Amino acid sequence: MPRAFAFVIGAVLPLSWGLPSNLRAAWTVLVFGVLTVLLLAGRARMRPDGGTWIAAAYLAGVSTLIAGFQADNLGAHIQNGVYLIVLWGLAPPAFRWLASERSDILRSAAIGVIAGQSLSAAVAAAQALGGGTVLGIATEYGRASGLSGHPNILGIMGAVVLLMVITHMRGAGKPWKVLAAALNLAGVLATGSLTATLALLVGILVVILVYRVRLRVVFWSGVGLSLVGAIFVVVASRDGSLRTPWERVLQVTGQTGYISTASTRSETFDAAWRGIVRDPLLGVGLDDESGVTNLILDGEVVTHNIVLRAWFQGGIVLLIAVILIYALSFALIASAVRRRLAAGEAAILATMLMFALTSATLQQPYFWLIVVAAAASAAMKVRGVQRPTHPRIYRRSQVARPAL
Repeated sequence: MPRAFAFVIGAVLPLSWGLPSNLRAAWTVLVFGVLTVLLLAGRARMRPDGGTWIAAAYLAGVSTLIAGFQADNLGAHIQNGVYLIVLWGLAPPAFRWLASERSDILRSAAIGVIAGQSLSAAVAAAQALGGGTVLGIATEYGRASGLSGHPNILGIMGAVVLLMVITHMRGAGKPWKVLAAALNLAGVLATGSLTATLALLVGILVVILVYRVRLRVVFWSGVGLSLVGAIFVVVASRDGSLRTPWERVLQVTGQTGYISTASTRSETFDAAWRGIVRDPLLGVGLDDESGVTNLILDGEVVTHNIVLRAWFQGGIVLLIAVILIYALSFALIASAVRRRLAAGEAAILATMLMFALTSATLQQPYFWLIVVAAAASAAMKVRGVQRPTHPRIYRRSQVARPAL
């Protein structure tokens, strides 16, 4: 029963941002409730790295209190502050306990994420190939969003699933893993998300470093994936419903008639920095209304950089919290590379944190649940707390590759 429940929660996670607001709120409350029950039942582990997350959660609470005096929407400000406190304070010890004592539950949740995201990627591929509406959802500006609610979310979740599948290809269910990889590669291409693609490349680099992959294997794997991706892009772009990667580069850099997203992001950075210079200490509030730093045709835009946004909206204390989390993540990634362990977790951490530097992820639960789960699992492995699933493989190559 716990594993089936974890599977369902994981399957909804990649789709959560695209749900109606009431259902998204219900899913978030359910997840937070599960975390609370685990802690109340003593299913928590403070070490390793517990101090960093507790400090970050404490600083988020201080930021919520101080920045609230300037928030435009106090209710939304408090909600986002509570999100950060729960995700940084309650989730890490619960996930560490799951990683060390009930890894089967985390594995079920991971399989659920793969299933839900692969379904969304299949819808996105159908949107791109068909050039029309699928399940009432159509491409926008040549970009497919699947069931995720936004192309960039589909792209980053597709990147996460690709890294999960690549690093866990051994073991049972290989045909399903190949299918999931193919669907999510198509999904990432259908999104046209250069941000997610760049983040995925960073994650793949971490996998190469952890596994010490030979350059020859890297080269031919890259050639094979490029050919598969090129075939999909050529087929999907025949009717003009999908932007090719080159067209997306032109669009992002403002060389087409569409909005330049690079320019939009740059403007949000500049606006946030001007706000920081005016008030580098207190912050303007964690609600989206307070954080608006640009206006475009389809609405208001907040700062698309987690460091600048945390400082601008949450003040210096929230900036310190984000820096602590990044420092911890970098240390885990470095340990994973050095010890040749936790390739998937380290790659996902690198991918998500790279993505956050060019996107608005500060208050989004799906983002932090992935980051916290990856950090908890990585910590259990690289700190020597959790034994590898396949000791024989580990002794031979010093690389632990647990099977899904």
